[in-house]
Amino acid sequence: MGKKKKILGLTLLLFLLLSTPLSVSLTGHRHYPLNPNDAEIQNALDYLHTLQNNDGGFSNPGEESAVSNPQWAIMAMVAAGECPHEWRKDGHSPIDYLRENANNLMGSTDYERMILALIAVGENPRDFAGINFVKELKEKYLKEDGRFSDFIYTTIWGILALSSAGEDVSKSVEWLRNQQNEDGGFAWVTGEKSDYDDTAAAIQALIAAGESPDSKVIRDALEYLKTGQNKESNPGYLTVCAIMALLGKPFPITPTADASALRRPSTSNSTEVAGFGFLSGIVGLLAVASALAILCKGKKP
Repeated sequence: MGKKKKILGLTLLLFLLLSTPLSVSLTGHRHYPLNPNDAEIQNALDYLHTLQNNDGGFSNPGEESAVSNPQWAIMAMVAAGECPHEWRKDGHSPIDYLRENANNLMGSTDYERMILALIAVGENPRDFAGINFVKELKEKYLKEDGRFSDFIYTTIWGILALSSAGEDVSKSVEWLRNQQNEDGGFAWVTGEKSDYDDTAAAIQALIAAGESPDSKVIRDALEYLKTGQNKESNPGYLTVCAIMALLGKPFPITPTADASALRRPSTSNSTEVAGFGFLSGIVGLLAVASALAILCKGKKP
């Protein structure tokens, strides 16, 4: 199960590890959040363009589109002030891809990400491609005690999704609070040791659901996060999710209302852009999308 968690951690958590070069931009001379017009953001958007497929979806080079990828990418685009409806490849946008594959979701996190992505782009998660994703998430995966599926991380994303949709998540919040370990952190599943990814995500979910940043559960979780910072005061060991949690900037990504800053597709296939050259494999797409979301958080298009 631990190995499964490591794999899922790459594909289910929005904010992945940053390398030293990008981390320096957060802790050094650049101020968070970056402006969407900054070179770092525009280069990262150019790289995302190279990962869009003809069906409107996204994947790493040589792979096929998967539902989770445009969900992440859409949130990154919106955070950077982009309009995903206008990101078209062979006439297809990421929204078109999600609409065509709306019946191909697997597991609660697919539903949770779908809700977050649709809300981010201004679509109705209760009526998209003829499906009420809010209703289906609750009916299929929400348990009597407030859990989503069987894990802490699935409950975290369930809280983020349903709170963004204006649903009552009080029972899920109470269940999540009760999963906090003695060290202040949260694990991916009940009974496991705390980890920084899930602790940071839990902080965001609790704050998004109305938990006071000054509450004991948040203070204790933040203290746990700080134990993961390395001696150079560089967040390379933490995730960008942790940075957002420490800054009190939770999900959801707010919708864009302006498509005036649309970017043209890049002609470059290089991943050597703005400190993202370390990225490879599945981490390539998701980490760039993650970094865009954190670096632009708080900026309005």
